[in-house]
Amino acid sequence: MGNYLEIVGGKYIWVSDLMKQLWCEQQMVYEMEEPSLERETPAMKAGTDLHLARELAVQDIVNVEITSPEDAFAVKLINLIGMAEDFATGAACVRREIPVFGAPYGEGLFLSGIVDEIRCDAETFQLDVVEMKTRANSKTLPSTSQMATHRMQVMLYKKLFDDLVRGAVTKATIALHLRLRLDRRLGDDVLHHLGDRRACDTLGSLTDFAFARLQSLPFVARTTLEYCHQADACCFEMVAVDYDDAWLRAAYARCAGFWRGARAARGVDVEEAWKCRTCEFADTCAWRLRRIEEILSERRSACSERAGIPDRSAPDE
Repeated sequence: MGNYLEIVGGKYIWVSDLMKQLWCEQQMVYEMEEPSLERETPAMKAGTDLHLARELAVQDIVNVEITSPEDAFAVKLINLIGMAEDFATGAACVRREIPVFGAPYGEGLFLSGIVDEIRCDAETFQLDVVEMKTRANSKTLPSTSQMATHRMQVMLYKKLFDDLVRGAVTKATIALHLRLRLDRRLGDDVLHHLGDRRACDTLGSLTDFAFARLQSLPFVARTTLEYCHQADACCFEMVAVDYDDAWLRAAYARCAGFWRGARAARGVDVEEAWKCRTCEFADTCAWRLRRIEEILSERRSACSERAGIPDRSAPDE
């Protein structure tokens, strides 16, 4: 079994990696082993463009000069601080492309993700997480398998966000998993964008400040999937997702076992073999070829039994 944590950098896993894993773990492994292949389809690019347009509709994108890994993480914290302060003061009720991170359920992995949208009700101070998915060809909901990945994704975002609010993520955890120096002074451009918070001149002090702001927020109240058609950028379905911590914990534990090296990668089961029709690795997939051989062997054995021919592969009694 390969060390796939090292392949992805050994520091953290993107939430989107887990969604690929839930779809087909073997396909995800092949994609990690051949990172140079260009995989962005026109539909994927259209979805990315739609996400960007929605972000620009509610907030500006500011370029910040990054001089160290500590600076890069500081930018995530600055975005979280801005969101928390905007919601607290009523300056904004919607923020998009919000970073979240953490090490949920004690599985030894560090996750990082980007929440499409967090909405804050100005009257009730209720927070809602909305994950937008785009459809290229029709205004219909995706397959049950696809929706399972979407469901897990939006629940994971709630889990990561709520863990930040409750103070379950620590500076020590961040420094350990991301290999960051908490005492490192932040770059001049990062300090410039901190404005009157420039007293937070190290990653450690900025993390303390950000966590204090986040812990004044409520937990996420609702999680929703928003499905939009790429042709007109209009929403055609909103699907409420009931947060199920037991289901999420179990699904996450299954995923984590692979990353920790406790088991080898698995492909899809026979019931979901239809996924192989659109997979670029189908012709050479070791998992698929092995499953085909197993099924053919089972059929040969069944035919032999019906014809009264001894199965020569069975041991003599």
